[in-house]
Amino acid sequence: MFLLRLIIPDRPGSLGVVATALGEVDADIHAIEIVEHRRENGTAVDDIVVDLPPGVLPDRLVSACNGVPDVEVIWFSRYGAGGGLHMDLEAVEQMTSAPADAIDILVEQSPAVLHADWAALLDGTGSEVKVALETSATPEFGDMAGAWMPLCLSSGHAAACSWCSALPGTGRRSG
Repeated sequence: MFLLRLIIPDRPGSLGVVATALGEVDADIHAIEIVEHRRENGTAVDDIVVDLPPGVLPDRLVSACNGVPDVEVIWFSRYGAGGGLHMDLEAVEQMTSAPADAIDILVEQSPAVLHADWAALLDGTGSEVKVALETSATPEFGDMAGAWMPLCLSSGHAAACSWCSALPGTGRRSG
């Protein structure tokens, strides 16, 4: 499956013209999500998840969209099967129905929801950083876990960042 993020004219029929163009290259549309309406310039940003039959090259999707007047492809990537808004909502529902397990659920569901290969929760509250939770595909951190925590502090930016300076262990609190 593939994800196309498009800027299209925000007027009736525009999405239909794009769908027809994708159909002409044998694309099977699985989902369409309207990401943003840009009323100031009369455009919309839409995500379209499509699949192609074997033997059809993915670049045909971009060519089909570029062939539609006033349509611009701003993102094109492979898209993990099974994702989408329903996965996001399912994860939120699971976390809100079991608040005590929300962190575990978040780590477990993150790869599917965020279309990532793995997820991990690092614990930097003690004297050394360690992996608190991880998915089965999480790579071995070894001695590198400490380099990830805390992200902002590792770049020396916490003093200028009100959010980071309020984190435990920074010695500062924002007012």
